Amino acid sequence: MKEGDTAERRFFNLGKMYIACMVMKKKKKKKKKKKKKKKKKKKKKKKKKKKKKKKKKKHR
Repeated sequence: MKEGDTAERRFFNLGKMYIACMVMKKKKKKKKKKKKKKKKKKKKKKKKKKKKKKKKKKHR
């Protein structure tokens, strides 16, 4: 009885957290998509791609 109860509670909590995360993400995406992602994507992606290319050349 105890094991089943904890499993059900865990699953219920995970479901609640997942739904809450989805709602939070949807609200945040609509408000801050245009301003925040343009600056971060350009800086982070270029740096990561350069590092990955150097590593691949060294391995080959």
